[in-house]
Amino acid sequence: MKRSGFGKIVALCTIVCLLEQLASAQTPQAKGFMQWECGGSIAGTVTAIHLAHLPGKVRKESLVLRYLPSQQNEHPVPAEATRCFGRGQCEKAVKAEIDFQYFSDKRVVGTYRIQFIDGDKDQGTFAVRAHQKFHGTCI
Repeated sequence: MKRSGFGKIVALCTIVCLLEQLASAQTPQAKGFMQWECGGSIAGTVTAIHLAHLPGKVRKESLVLRYLPSQQNEHPVPAEATRCFGRGQCEKAVKAEIDFQYFSDKRVVGTYRIQFIDGDKDQGTFAVRAHQKFHGTCI
């Protein structure tokens, strides 16, 4: 039985999707939560991704990625990042980017790349759920 060109494309897309799911399932993902906040150094309402369980990092290390919701469809999404090693021991990144693989109001899955002033670079994957909805306005 011969397959049509369309049938071959569907079969190939199915295989590629399955391979991507297998690869992402084997990559340790950072865990945490997502919430909407007033922006701090970013004007207006921002989405903040708080990551506290970073694979391969020291236990107390955490990372917060913040971006403007209006930019979430850009590739990559420009962001601000701050990593902390304990209370009051935080460092802002000079560059941060996020790529989303899945995005909804309830759950986000993606990758991040960050660079710090000392040249240290970090990257990883994350899967988080929404912690709260933002009800209000930021000035």
